[in-house]
Amino acid sequence: MEDGINIRELREERVGGGFHGQTREMKPRNEKIFELHTGGIPLAELAELYHLSEERIRNIVYEQQRD
Repeated sequence: MEDGINIRELREERVGGGFHGQTREMKPRNEKIFELHTGGIPLAELAELYHLSEERIRNIVYEQQRD
């Protein structure tokens, strides 16, 4: 442990510049994004609503389809 930060935990969470898996806050958000998109809301509108890029919204929808 260095300065109160557990480096091992950070390494387990971070993979390829991003965080591996979803945080507790992101999971319900991503499920809602998927639900709205399958209900007919376009990717561009969801991107604006959630302040994310269309590419990120597309990835979230794809990830939710796989689950």
